[in-house]
Amino acid sequence: MTSPDQLWLGSWKLIEQRGFHEWLTHRGATPDDATTNIDALVNHTVLQIESDGASVTFVWSTKVRGKLRRTRTEVRYSLDGVTPTVVDGPSGPVSFTAHVDNDELVLIGGPIGSPSETHRRRVVDRRLVQIMSVEGAGDDAGSRCELMWQRS
Repeated sequence: MTSPDQLWLGSWKLIEQRGFHEWLTHRGATPDDATTNIDALVNHTVLQIESDGASVTFVWSTKVRGKLRRTRTEVRYSLDGVTPTVVDGPSGPVSFTAHVDNDELVLIGGPIGSPSETHRRRVVDRRLVQIMSVEGAGDDAGSRCELMWQRS
């Protein structure tokens, strides 16, 4: 059961994005890789967000094209807002902390040695809105994007 302030829990499919291609290329993806990544997210991936109260877990399940199997990627974050989770990103290690701010799930961090990013997730009109922004970057290309998810 999802609590009223954690509506972002559950299973989600990406249905719309704004600025995500630029976000990915700004972080080192080639334009073709960014397009392929977005296609995989929109057409072949389900995101499951789970929480036990002390941590949150993201599980991305992606159908492998031409195969009868899926890849599964799981990342767990402590919800204390202090303990970092470090994982390998496309251009090196990334480190994020996570916390809940009212009805939003907030991750702060990013590629180690780069400006800090904030990733906010909240439910609006039964859709999960994910806004990612680079702190202090203003409206520079690739400094902000928005992803819209619907329950799957």
